[in-house]
Amino acid sequence: MEHATSSSSEPYANTQVALQKLELTLQSHTSQFEKILQAILDTKITLEAKIGSVTEDLNILRTDQHALADRVSELERDTVAIPRSVEDLQSQLVHLSTEVDSLKRRAEDAEGRSRRNNIRMVGFPERAEGLSAELFIEKWLTDTILKDNIPKFFSVERAHRIPARPPPPGSQPRPLIVRLLNYRDRDLILQLFRKSGPVSFEDGVITAYPDFTAEVQKKRNSFYHVKACLRKHNIKYALLFPARLRIQDDTRTLFFTSPEDAWTWLHAKGLADPLDTIALGADRPSSTSGRRQRKKQGAKPSPEQAQTERSRLLRATSRFVNASPTASSTQADVEQEQDANSDSAESTRGPTLTPRTADDIC
Repeated sequence: MEHATSSSSEPYANTQVALQKLELTLQSHTSQFEKILQAILDTKITLEAKIGSVTEDLNILRTDQHALADRVSELERDTVAIPRSVEDLQSQLVHLSTEVDSLKRRAEDAEGRSRRNNIRMVGFPERAEGLSAELFIEKWLTDTILKDNIPKFFSVERAHRIPARPPPPGSQPRPLIVRLLNYRDRDLILQLFRKSGPVSFEDGVITAYPDFTAEVQKKRNSFYHVKACLRKHNIKYALLFPARLRIQDDTRTLFFTSPEDAWTWLHAKGLADPLDTIALGADRPSSTSGRRQRKKQGAKPSPEQAQTERSRLLRATSRFVNASPTASSTQADVEQEQDANSDSAESTRGPTLTPRTADDIC
């Protein structure tokens, strides 16, 4: 009986053991699942936080992109307007350049007119004028060049040396700029100097010239060799103010505003070397230096080259040979004639004054 009871209780006990094992296994798996679920929840929270941060960054980028798009649109509108602005600025620049050139010419003309009463006198030793240059020059002029032709109201308004700083001992004395009260007195003095030539003073000689501006003097100096050629061939001419060469050719009167045009006309007349470097405008050295340079280089032009050059120059001068003055001179031309009297007499008998520096050449 007892054996039967024990035999019947063994399966139950085994079942209990199996259930306990199963329960332990389930508890173990449940614990693992809870850990996994907690890890998933933690990961979700972390991802949500990161996604929120990324979303904020995207919103910021979207805002910046909209702002950038607006800025690009504004720049595109400005870029479209830039060509018009550039055209307006270019137009203004052309207008301003023209106005500046006009103002420069007016300023040059005003400065030239302010010097109409001036004489540049060269040769007086330094400090020869003493304490009053005006009184010294006035007395010297009335005692020498104006001795027999003293104007009624002759007066020296101002006189001074240029430049202001005295030169080193032994150097050439500075020119003396003399401003007269009346421009007619200036013309008279220059005329008397041309007739008498340089006037002696102590151990040197005194020469007088019109006082031109640096720009006008530079333009007038450019005609120096042209005038020498005209004097050589006894052609009457006058250098009008500011730098306009008038040539009397038989019954025609020609006007030239540049030495190149004058040389072209001289070539056409056969009065100058067709290959002279001055006439061709090659840096405009002196005639002697041009021939010396060609001789040194051994560049002797062939007859064919000379004939070709002469033909070219003849064609280039066709616009000058028929030139003639206008029927009546304007007031400006009359003033130019008055300012040109210093050169008109020189055209018939050659220069009487010997300039000491290039700046003193009239």
